[in-house]
Amino acid sequence: MKRRVLGAATAVFLACGCGYLPSLRRGALKKADWPQRIIDAHLHADFTGKPAPYSGLPHTLEQLKKETVETGVVGFVAHTADLQELIPEDRPSLSVFCAGIDENFSREALENGLQSGRYGCVKIYLGYVHRYAYDDFYAPVYELAEKYAVPVVFHAGDASSDKAKLKYADPLTIDEVAVDHPKVSFVIAHIGYPWWQSAAEVAYKNKNVYLDGSGILAGDLTGLSAFDA
Repeated sequence: MKRRVLGAATAVFLACGCGYLPSLRRGALKKADWPQRIIDAHLHADFTGKPAPYSGLPHTLEQLKKETVETGVVGFVAHTADLQELIPEDRPSLSVFCAGIDENFSREALENGLQSGRYGCVKIYLGYVHRYAYDDFYAPVYELAEKYAVPVVFHAGDASSDKAKLKYADPLTIDEVAVDHPKVSFVIAHIGYPWWQSAAEVAYKNKNVYLDGSGILAGDLTGLSAFDA
């Protein structure tokens, strides 16, 4: 079985996004410990100082810069919650922001963001938004992704909110979208955990579908060392 992994905008090593490793913040790992430079293909950071999911600690640009130096991360793909989310002007040069699509998204705002380079990918939150990937609601998103040659990332599988509906987050439903939009690259985040076999089959069958291995571990991992995790 062939294996293909894409880190959202860049085909590189996938770091453990969507979670929180306190040991990394304490500087337990230094760049010398890593055999290669890393691009974190999936993180969430709004840089507003609001408490972050799982850890409860604030996200700030300064915090992120410090952590990337400590862990050898040279770039990242940050997923936004909506099109109005703050993106700092002094963000790292090797950073890409993924435009979050919610029920109130504006086609005009999305196109402006893609055209200006503000966004380098698009994120669809299956399960959190109660629509299937093939819903006509997302047709403008796929059209713009093809026009501006940017990948579309799907949250797939397990969700952190009890308001999410898992039937919409089954990665098998992405097969239909991949077939109907062969010129668009799609990324199944979290390998659709726990439906790994379905996600793997969709990526195996469709040359325009890739797997993102982030966020398999999430939460406060204080009891684990970074290498145990």
